[in-house]
Amino acid sequence: MNQIEKKMDEFSGGDTSREASPCDDASTNAVMSITAAGKELAGGCNRDVQYEKSEPPNKRPKTTKMKGGPVGLARLFGRPTRSGDSGGDTCCVATENTATASSASTSVAAAIFPRPLSRPLYHQQQHHQQQSQQDDGFFTFRLERRVSGDLARHRGEERILLFRSDRPGAVAKIIYSSEAGGGSDSSRIQARIHALDVKETYRGRDLGGLLFSEAIRAIRDQYGQAALVRSTASSTTCAASDCGDDTRNSSSTTSSSPFEIRCQLDAEEDVRRHNRLIDFYQQLGCIVKPNAKTQYLYNNDGESYRKIPMEIFLRPSTTAHCTGHHQIVESSSTQQQPHSVSTSASLVGHVGGFLPVQLLETSGSKISLFDVHVPGKETVRATDWVLADDDDGNIQFRTTHGDRLVVTDDGGVQCNSESILSADDFCSFRLCCFPDEEVSAQVISDIDESDDDSYTKSRPFVSSKQLFALRNRGLYLTTDPYTHCLSCTSTPTFWQANSSNLSLTCTADTPPRRLHYRNAWINQTVQWVSAMKKTFLKFDIRRMTLKDALDMASLLPFNPLRVNSQGPSLRTFSFEAAESFRKAGHPDWVLLIALIHELGRVVRLLLEKDAAAEAEDCGYDWTISCHSRIVGCRAPSGASFPEFRSLCPDECETRYSTSIGIYEEGCGLQRVLMSWTGPEYMYFLLRHNQVSLPEEAFAMLRYFQLGDWHSFGEYADLCNDEDENVRLLVSEFDEQRREARRDCRCSEDLTDSDCDMLWTTVYSKIADKYGCGGYLRW
Repeated sequence: MNQIEKKMDEFSGGDTSREASPCDDASTNAVMSITAAGKELAGGCNRDVQYEKSEPPNKRPKTTKMKGGPVGLARLFGRPTRSGDSGGDTCCVATENTATASSASTSVAAAIFPRPLSRPLYHQQQHHQQQSQQDDGFFTFRLERRVSGDLARHRGEERILLFRSDRPGAVAKIIYSSEAGGGSDSSRIQARIHALDVKETYRGRDLGGLLFSEAIRAIRDQYGQAALVRSTASSTTCAASDCGDDTRNSSSTTSSSPFEIRCQLDAEEDVRRHNRLIDFYQQLGCIVKPNAKTQYLYNNDGESYRKIPMEIFLRPSTTAHCTGHHQIVESSSTQQQPHSVSTSASLVGHVGGFLPVQLLETSGSKISLFDVHVPGKETVRATDWVLADDDDGNIQFRTTHGDRLVVTDDGGVQCNSESILSADDFCSFRLCCFPDEEVSAQVISDIDESDDDSYTKSRPFVSSKQLFALRNRGLYLTTDPYTHCLSCTSTPTFWQANSSNLSLTCTADTPPRRLHYRNAWINQTVQWVSAMKKTFLKFDIRRMTLKDALDMASLLPFNPLRVNSQGPSLRTFSFEAAESFRKAGHPDWVLLIALIHELGRVVRLLLEKDAAAEAEDCGYDWTISCHSRIVGCRAPSGASFPEFRSLCPDECETRYSTSIGIYEEGCGLQRVLMSWTGPEYMYFLLRHNQVSLPEEAFAMLRYFQLGDWHSFGEYADLCNDEDENVRLLVSEFDEQRREARRDCRCSEDLTDSDCDMLWTTVYSKIADKYGCGGYLRW
């Protein structure tokens, strides 16, 4: 727990310095051309689009190499580094000898995108520089904008290419052209999208929308800057000639008249996928041309296609402002709401690399976002996201439609907020990692420095569910539990990165909780449980009443695995849990079990100072109730936190590797060794003090933690008929108890008088009835 608090203190401090590493530029290895114009292929058919073979190095256009590396992305989606690796602290640190952007990380499962292909001989140098990155499997994407040159088929043709950092050749591209009108119509710009293609393997993350947004932004910026230069030159000439006010106003009006850009395209789609491509472009701000005629095409491939003319109108103003190294051109729409791309910095040439990432809730559903493009009309929309590293190793969230996620002054979360967009502090999130490995090596050495070193060597430890926090100016990115949209909170909230599907999941998990369960896997063995029972089942610590224990529970937090200490006390939860069962109409003995089932935690307060200090040094508080398991046999495959399973010493014991282990088949759960926890201690305490509760009460108290049994049917080989008779009862108790815990999170702490009244009027009578109202041996 102290390690977690120390980590949060470090997270609240200054920025962690890092050393940037050069990133190899894979874009020089690929040049593409298109065989026919007018083939719009984002998510649709891909006929007539061919990728040419890469040209020799001396014929490829020169490009600028990236200066930074994807430090944050590598930390999120690379293999978790061990405490001895470089960069094992809050951020991944690239070393001086790092040759590629991602060599500070190790592998990401490339389940979404394929492994790199073999390279020609003249690429051996690039292959050598990128070898470690290929072996690791981690990569990022980058965009490059090129003037087509000799390959151009249209005047003013350009292309934006999408590359992987670990292989040559573009994986997606958009080809477009633009040209200013001549004569009196020089203010009208004609633009056209000629091709938009995303290779089939890379579809499904709206990379086509990203390319389209970047192309529209490039066109807007190009002519918006030209208009700004024209306006500035005219104003300078007017001032030099000392012209009159009328002339100056007239000149200003003429020079500052905005260009009108009409961008056209042909949406060509398979007739069997009716309107799929039309909908794609409409979401990007395009409209079908009025009175346009649909053409039907029939090719030798036996498929039928239809071509629908579409267009989008852009009107950049002559007022530009700068944000960092990027120039942003303000814009407004004419005939329809345009695709909103000019309010954020381009990803073309972005030095940090980026990845298309899904933001998910714990349930697996996509996290939504409040759309504030129309003032006063907020709507909820699903969004495809791109995560980009900024120049300082932080993370920026961008939509594939060109907006950046920003945190407002009042702590809100918005996209496309022009008033604060110029400050990167509002859209960069500092990444703080809480790796499970930081304390694993220490704990392992503490529990096993025996003469049998085969145990340590046979247990490689890799955790794929370590936690991350995303912080911006003291606020943490999270999801609103009611709207299921992105929001910010002052309470640390944690995310888990899944490299197999490139997703970030907002989780209710916390570093203290993961630490507790990891230590539970390490400590809860047959030998340790037997030793704890031998120590504590003497019941020679103290004699006191349940009321005394409840009063002591007021000193303990309700949820000790939270990051902060906010929330009611354990005493408040005990009474509120019992009250919830009373309101539901359960028997009085169920109320009593609900009241005392967590009181085993007060044992830590009863121990002598030396014993308490020893338990504190161990770092594991066994009195906290958690998902339990039976030791001495094989743990279920679905046991909680299976990523820590390899840390359990019993996993290497062959006698514990079967479904019954050291027990007899059908022996019954009363005869097995269970995890030593607070509720387990309370079960034996009531047995030892010979209270007169029914057997169902004892089953509830001991087995409610054993969710793998009562909810999923595990340990069937050990159960007998008595266990089956109470399983449903135990499951219902645990469900009601969980609901009480959820309701108690936001409750206020009960006062001493409130607790005394409840005990005197209700629960003391129940305790007396079942023989546990007096002094008990603890």
